[in-house]
Amino acid sequence: MPRRRGLFLAFSLLCPALLSAGCAQPIDAPDATAYVLLDPAARARWTVASDGWQGAPILPVALDVEETAVLRGPEGAERIPLRGGMLAHVRGPEGEIRWLALGEEARDDRLTLHSSKAAAAALAALVGGEISPRRDGMWTLTAPDLLERGSFLEPPEGVIEALPDAQRDPGDPAAFAPSAAQDALDALAAVPAAARGGALEPGSAEAELVGLYAAGLRTLLLDASGGFTLEDRCTGEVVATGEYSAAGDRVMLRSAGAAPMVLGRQQDRLLQPGGVAFAPLAPEPSGRGETESELLGNGGEE
Repeated sequence: MPRRRGLFLAFSLLCPALLSAGCAQPIDAPDATAYVLLDPAARARWTVASDGWQGAPILPVALDVEETAVLRGPEGAERIPLRGGMLAHVRGPEGEIRWLALGEEARDDRLTLHSSKAAAAALAALVGGEISPRRDGMWTLTAPDLLERGSFLEPPEGVIEALPDAQRDPGDPAAFAPSAAQDALDALAAVPAAARGGALEPGSAEAELVGLYAAGLRTLLLDASGGFTLEDRCTGEVVATGEYSAAGDRVMLRSAGAAPMVLGRQQDRLLQPGGVAFAPLAPEPSGRGETESELLGNGGEE
C-alpha cells in the first residue's frame, strides 16, 4: 500500500547502509507488487491512481496487485491490469502500456535517467546508489532494490525522465542487443564514415535514413551529407554530433573521441538498446523560416 511503502522509503533514506547490507527486506513479495512508470508524454495527460493515492511520478511506483489501479485522463479512466513482478511502462499521450518482467526483461536495480549530472548524483545519494555516464548523454543509476527504494520518491529538480533498463521489448520483434548482428556491425566498422565526404549517394542505405527523428526528449537529425546531431528537445543543447553509417538492420553513430552508438532499424524507426525508438518527426512548416531541404542539409547556395 502506498502509505506503508512511504514509511519504508523514509526508513531507507535515513538508513541506506543498513538496507545495502540486507538488514531490511521489501515489504511485499515480488509477485504481490507491480510497478508503474510514465514517460513525459504520458505524464502530460495521465495520472495513476490506486488505494487512495494519485499522481504522475517521474520514478516507478510500487503498487499492490490486489488493489485496483487506473490511468486517469481528460476523457476518463482506464484500468491497469497490474501484473506481479512486472513493470508497466506507460508511453505516449495514448497511454500505451509496455510490460516488462523484472529480472528478465528489465533490471530492478538500474534505471536510465534523462537528467543533469548534479540531479542524477543527488538522486543516487537519496537511494544509496551510484551513477555512470552513457554515450547518449544520459545517466545510468544503479542501486540495490532501486525500484522499491525510489517508489513514491520525488526526485531532485533536474531529473526529467527515468527509463527502465530493458534487455528486450517483448512487443517489438526488432528489439536488439548491441552485440547482435555481428556481420552488420563488422560492415559498419569497415567503412569510415568520414571518408565519404560530400552528399550521400542516392539510393544508399544512409540516404534512405535522412530525416529528423524524436524519442522522448531527444531529437536526432540525420542529414544528407552523412552527419548526425543529437539534441535535447527542451533546452536545445547539442548532446552529440558526428557521422553515421548503415548496414543491414544497424545504424552506427560515430563522434570524435567517443565510443560509437549502435541503433537497430525497424521500418522507419531507429531502436536504442534500451528499447526506446526514434520515430520520424514531421518538419516544421516552412513559414518558420527553414525549408525541409535546409533542415535536412540539402539547401542550395544563394
